[in-house]
Amino acid sequence: MPYCWPCERYFSTETSLRQHRRDSGNHAHDCFRCDRHFTSQSAKRQHVLNSSRHHLCTDCYDEPDFASAEELDQHDVDEHNMCRICRRYFSSPSNLKNHLKIHAEKNTECFGCVRCFNSISAMVLHLEAGTCASGTDNDFVTRVAFECHRFREYTFAEGSDCSSDFGRSGDRDFTCPTCPSRFPYMSGLLQHVESDRCEEDLAWGPLAQFLRYLEKRIASR
Repeated sequence: MPYCWPCERYFSTETSLRQHRRDSGNHAHDCFRCDRHFTSQSAKRQHVLNSSRHHLCTDCYDEPDFASAEELDQHDVDEHNMCRICRRYFSSPSNLKNHLKIHAEKNTECFGCVRCFNSISAMVLHLEAGTCASGTDNDFVTRVAFECHRFREYTFAEGSDCSSDFGRSGDRDFTCPTCPSRFPYMSGLLQHVESDRCEEDLAWGPLAQFLRYLEKRIASR
């Protein structure tokens, strides 16, 4: 007959023994996965930390351990913003998403040269930096941004009525069309949109129009 050694009791079935262990305070610290009895939570935790059968999140003391390494990984991604590829942790989901871009396939072609990038904002940053073979730099990108017929929807230039006045509002001339966030460079605004911090989209709207216009202007240089 099934026997509970710590309680010195027999049971008629294995089911009744398992029910006893789940309900009894004498078994509050038992490891049911390994079928082992412990008299304290610290003893059980030491066992879980040292056993290859357990996958424990060491940052969540009160969380149960996980049945597999895959389940623990998913927990780390969902709760602790872990990158599955390099296993680094980030302070927020948006920071994790930005980090994942370094692992993304580089399939965004530069408007002015043969280089490819993993995001539109990275490509525009390359143009602003003046490292493109086309000779494009930050002044050119900014001027084109103010030349685009929809510039008032993504710029902040007080008293400015024409593209010749670009940059006169100070050091944060670009603003998100959807939220009040402001940026000193167009690449920063584009990165903000790519991070999903607001509902703006690069596939349509004023920023999409700017990108098409920028590509056209660089091609005609």
